[in-house]
Amino acid sequence: MDRRGLVVLKGCLWIAPIDPHGLQCVARTKQGGLCKNPVSYSQELSWYEFHLGAHGYVDAYDGQRFKDADRWLAQHCTTHDTLDVIDIAEPELRPFHVAHDAALVRRYREDVTYDGGQPATG
Repeated sequence: MDRRGLVVLKGCLWIAPIDPHGLQCVARTKQGGLCKNPVSYSQELSWYEFHLGAHGYVDAYDGQRFKDADRWLAQHCTTHDTLDVIDIAEPELRPFHVAHDAALVRRYREDVTYDGGQPATG
């Protein structure tokens, strides 16, 4: 899994199979096909390091301030951001699980030199 697939939305860490900027709308069009619009519509997510407590650190896109986080989670473009939309595919974002996705977690911060010893506590 590519580390670029992590994004924080609505205070939770989510994982996508690709960079979230590349997610496509999953709504059905009036013609019956899959919408070809991107979810992002030129919204740029910033890249940050997040601390997961004793588990370590992950780098993820920060969408916490997005007022349209629900639209991103539903994986809809702005055209299909309506209550009556019918999806033709499942949204690809799924909740991040620290045990299942452990390969994406770093034990130490990237900006700190690790000498191989035990991490400091307290």
